Amino acid sequence: MERITLEIDNPRDVDLLKSFAKRIGVTIVDERRIGDTYLKHTRSIIEKGCDISSYGDPVNWQKKVRKDRKIASREA
Repeated sequence: MERITLEIDNPRDVDLLKSFAKRIGVTIVDERRIGDTYLKHTRSIIEKGCDISSYGDPVNWQKKVRKDRKIASREA
C-alpha cells in the first residue's frame, strides 16, 4: 500500500478528485477526523486521571535511584 498527501486549494477540485478516487476504488482517509478522534481519546484519558497513591514517595525513589551518581553540589 502506498500513501500520498495532496493539498488542494479549490474545493471544486477536491470534490472532483474525491469522485475520481471513489470511481477507481481508492480509499480516502480524512486525517482531520483521525486527529480529532485521537485528541478526544487522549483528553478522556487525562480527564480520568489516575490514583498515584500506590506509587510511593517520589523523593525516596529518586534518592534510591540516583544514590550512585556523583553530583558536584553534593560532593562539596
